[in-house]
Amino acid sequence: MLPEIDDLIRDDLTTNQFNALTSFCYNLGTGALKMSNLRKKINTTPNSALVGNEFMKWTCSNGECGIKGLIRRRKAEADLYFKK
Repeated sequence: MLPEIDDLIRDDLTTNQFNALTSFCYNLGTGALKMSNLRKKINTTPNSALVGNEFMKWTCSNGECGIKGLIRRRKAEADLYFKK
């Protein structure tokens, strides 16, 4: 899965940023990343706080949104993404 992320995202991410995206793709697939505003924001302004908001938009499953487990997972990914 890592080569697919490399193909979609700019090359200057930190290890934590890349690992957060790897977790995201492990759960949602690289197709979700490819078509997402998350990808667009990262490729435009990778250190913008708005990137964290984009992770949080992915908390729905089977038409149900705001699932607690997905909220925790996306928050953990966003926190890792911004961890120094």
